[in-house]
Amino acid sequence: MKKLLLILPLAMILCFMVGCQKQAEEVAESKKMEDNNGDWQLLTYMPTPRFNAGICEYENKIYVFGGTTGDKGIGALATASVEMYSPATNSWAPKRDMLSPRTHPSVCVFNDKIYVLGGAPDESVNPLALVEVYDPRSNTWTKKKDMPNARMNIVSVPYNGKIYTIGGQIKDGIANVEVYDPESDTWEIKTDMPTPRAHLVALEIDGKIYAIGGATYSGTKGVVEVYDPKRDVWTQKSEMKTPRTSISGCAIGNKIIIVGGSLRPGMDLSSAVEAFDTELDVWMSLKNLPNPRVALSCIAIGNRIYAVGGSIKEWPFKPVGTVEVFEFAEDSI
Repeated sequence: MKKLLLILPLAMILCFMVGCQKQAEEVAESKKMEDNNGDWQLLTYMPTPRFNAGICEYENKIYVFGGTTGDKGIGALATASVEMYSPATNSWAPKRDMLSPRTHPSVCVFNDKIYVLGGAPDESVNPLALVEVYDPRSNTWTKKKDMPNARMNIVSVPYNGKIYTIGGQIKDGIANVEVYDPESDTWEIKTDMPTPRAHLVALEIDGKIYAIGGATYSGTKGVVEVYDPKRDVWTQKSEMKTPRTSISGCAIGNKIIIVGGSLRPGMDLSSAVEAFDTELDVWMSLKNLPNPRVALSCIAIGNRIYAVGGSIKEWPFKPVGTVEVFEFAEDSI
């Protein structure tokens, strides 16, 4: 009996020790996950939660244009709302609405004006050819000549006095490259992108335009194709580590940062953040977003990456106003 009494406490002690060790391991794993996401800092929420919005940086301010504010899926209406974020004060301010409500537009800055191109009036395949220009100094809008083809989910890249619009969606993803001359308000057709797609990212670095990721109805694309505007030719680079669509991205130095998205259109949301070194033609992983997010908007100011809005829910998407920032450094790779 005495032996049994001695054995029971020993068993209880061992059980307690194993339990404590397991709990310690769980805490360590939890801490590891927190540390992995620790470099993403939460900022003031955007006043109007939205997804599939356009974004740009002008004079160290972030401007967000349009997007979808409803959560009913197909048919959810676009907004005309424009809001400006100041990193210096961590605050938002409303600006004058767009002339036309739009979601899925593309936005770029050219000669102190902000161009908003294409898009759709709601969450359906109903593309627009509209081109509207915003003057952030006077807070006014003007209309310009429509695109040759109505498109949504396009990307636009200013280079050498012109704006290059690439890919997007008419019915399915397309390969169109159309170039706008703001001075003459005219359009010109260029060589198609090799891989048709929508919901992609495109950015210019050292005179070359990199078109990354996206999707068609046949599936998600991991391709990276590079356009040379001077020669009007395309070449291929190393594919993404994690092929994704409905992504966002920005450039810091010679690196392109791709943020969030989904592995399948509207499904399997991703928190992945990856950097493409355009000189070495290699991909590297960065700190994941704290939560998987799709149809978000991303912009860089200096070495800081801002991830704005989007949805943390699979289709039908639900808009969020989340704003997070990550400070990029070479040792963060």
